[in-house]
Amino acid sequence: MTRELDEAHTKANTHAEKSAQHEAVMLGLWGIMSSKESAAANRDLDSDDEELERTTSEPFSTEAFTSKVQRVFSRHNDLETQTAILKRQIEQQRELAGKSTSEDAARASELEDLKEREQEALEEVEAQSKRIEQLEDQIVELENKISEHQDEARIAAIEAQHKESDHQDRLDELNGSLNQAKVARETAEANLAMKAEEMDDLEAEIIRLTTELAMAKAELDGAYGSRSERANQVTSHPEFQELEQKSKSMSAELEQLRRDKGQHESQMAEMLGLHQNAESRAKSLEGEIITLREIQAAGTRDDGRMRALEKELAEMATDYQELTRETVEMEKEREKLEGVIDSLRDKMDALEVQLSDEKVRWLGVRSPGGTPELGGTRETTSTMVLRNEFKKMMRETRAEGVKLLRAEQEQRRQIESQLRSLRRERNGGVSPRLGMNSPGLRPT
Repeated sequence: MTRELDEAHTKANTHAEKSAQHEAVMLGLWGIMSSKESAAANRDLDSDDEELERTTSEPFSTEAFTSKVQRVFSRHNDLETQTAILKRQIEQQRELAGKSTSEDAARASELEDLKEREQEALEEVEAQSKRIEQLEDQIVELENKISEHQDEARIAAIEAQHKESDHQDRLDELNGSLNQAKVARETAEANLAMKAEEMDDLEAEIIRLTTELAMAKAELDGAYGSRSERANQVTSHPEFQELEQKSKSMSAELEQLRRDKGQHESQMAEMLGLHQNAESRAKSLEGEIITLREIQAAGTRDDGRMRALEKELAEMATDYQELTRETVEMEKEREKLEGVIDSLRDKMDALEVQLSDEKVRWLGVRSPGGTPELGGTRETTSTMVLRNEFKKMMRETRAEGVKLLRAEQEQRRQIESQLRSLRRERNGGVSPRLGMNSPGLRPT
């Protein structure tokens, strides 16, 4: 499409150059005719001095050029009439030559003068006739070329109108894309509000569970019974079972929250794609408008239509900037949500650690009121070693899981930081051209 506009613009410039060349040729012919009239005036021919002075000092124009050609033709006719009169006078002089010998010398001199004037008049008539023929041929050729250029200019104007209609269709399509992006943004905002509410509920639930765990610890510390009874209590105590069940439930909710976060990231990626699509279309439309403005400078564009098109593009640029700003705000909210998720994950890990430590600690607790069995007054070395190894294994497993999770989060943050940097660079390269203060969008 841009190549066709460039061809139309080049064709219009070529027509303008040809018209300028034709005008230069006519101007040269004007100068030749003016110089000839000045020379005729200097030779004191029968002509009106004031008329010659007016025609020689008259500025060039198409009407003046046509008028001068008509005057030259009229002068040619006058010279032919004078030539015929001179011929009759010569014949009369020849008839009167035999009447008086005293008048022969004067008549001969006058006759010679008349012959010279006749010869000069004939030469001038012949030269004027040739110039008139050349001028008529050039006028016909110029009129044909002007008519051809006018037809080509009309064709170029019609093509420009069709292209303008295509540009309007593209603007409508781009506005539709912007509306879709707005709908997606509103949906994402609603999802963010729901996730924030779920986060608040989850955080309150964690606080409640932490309080219940502390109370359970206090109750267990004051409990009595043998080691086997306490071991059975660990596995059968309703509060611990409830804590374990709630821990599993919270893990499931956290996993669901992660999946929701993934969906939110996919929505953000989709919105980014819409931004890129809108940006590429805005660039293409801006280039087409610049090309149309150049065609308008050559006389093939309508000023009012161009201003309306530029106004629509400016409004679209404003909507695009607003959408970009809202996307940045959503990105900040997403980062805040990720921070809340990380905090909840840390609290969840701490709760699981406390629950595991409590289970392990209860395995080795002896009842103060029970009767010690043989060899039960002290924990055996193997039991202590196994318990310590179990604790160590649990700590290493949790530490490794936390380490992998932190590495994954850090890698994700680096990738998101790079994406934000690229987005800012891209927005920084587009917004100045789409702003209302840009020379490319300022109405002409």
